[in-house]
Amino acid sequence: MPNPELSDGTASVVVEPNGHIELAGSLNFDSAVSVLEPVRDAIRRSEKLQIDLSGVTASNSAGLALMMEWLGEAHRLNHQITFKSVPDSLKQLASVCQVDTLI
Repeated sequence: MPNPELSDGTASVVVEPNGHIELAGSLNFDSAVSVLEPVRDAIRRSEKLQIDLSGVTASNSAGLALMMEWLGEAHRLNHQITFKSVPDSLKQLASVCQVDTLI
């Protein structure tokens, strides 16, 4: 049975000028496209960012893939990203995938 929290595909991103980014909603395959580029653009513009995930209500491997993509982009540009309030479900998935030390 599909998880209804993961099926609606709604997520939002707020990029503040001070390098703070707030993500909210469900990070999944449907919503990944809508948050990928705004955060990627912010990474390109700012050398130091904090991404706050306290508003994330549900996630799956797509959410973890987004985080890895953003870390890779920051690394390529020699910029720094920190993740704040990572949901337990994403921490557990990162641990299983052996990338928990990155987030």
